[in-house]
Amino acid sequence: MSAIEYLDEAMKNISHLVIDPDGREGDLLTVVLSPDDVMDDGLLHEHHLEHVLDYIDHKDWTIVPPTDYNKIVLRLGGFIGEYIRDRSTDKSWHWIAAGTAYALTSHDFFKVNILANLRLLYNEVTGKFLYPLAELLDYIKNPKQHSLRQFIKNSILA
Repeated sequence: MSAIEYLDEAMKNISHLVIDPDGREGDLLTVVLSPDDVMDDGLLHEHHLEHVLDYIDHKDWTIVPPTDYNKIVLRLGGFIGEYIRDRSTDKSWHWIAAGTAYALTSHDFFKVNILANLRLLYNEVTGKFLYPLAELLDYIKNPKQHSLRQFIKNSILA
């Protein structure tokens, strides 16, 4: 296989779309952080994560138009994944597309999600995968059965 195409920069940019440059909280495609919330060090801090998780918990997902739903999930899931990458002591985690994961493993899960344009984290040293977007979708569908906070905590320690 040729070199793996990492999507780290693109997903970092997407994750930063939760930052509202114009202070327009309430816009369906803009989430929760104002530019004043972002630290000069560029890292995503715990209070950023708590703010985003609070937004997820209180969002009425039934009113989100289908055209916006995937964009919001990509931004929020990207934010969660970037938080994991920032906080993990293992700096071997990289964003890849489902098609790339399928080429690495031939696992049917990735084949099915190529069309969904799924993004996931891949550890280039261990070969493990993390699924921030899929975890977010599961949480939105069944918040009582899934814990995003536990997923994030376990992922940072992975």
